[in-house]
Amino acid sequence: MPDSENPEWSDADFKRAVTLDDLPEPLQKSLRGRPKAMETKERISGGAEA
Repeated sequence: MPDSENPEWSDADFKRAVTLDDLPEPLQKSLRGRPKAMETKERISGGAEA
């Protein structure tokens, strides 16, 4: 929803915009954040088994 802090994009804004793949690799990595873990944590307590 556009507002004063986040106005609706104009045609010029869209022409100036770039995709993530067009940015330098280090910036892409920082914007993507941490990679997902291959293995998730295993619950060891707090279950219904007790």
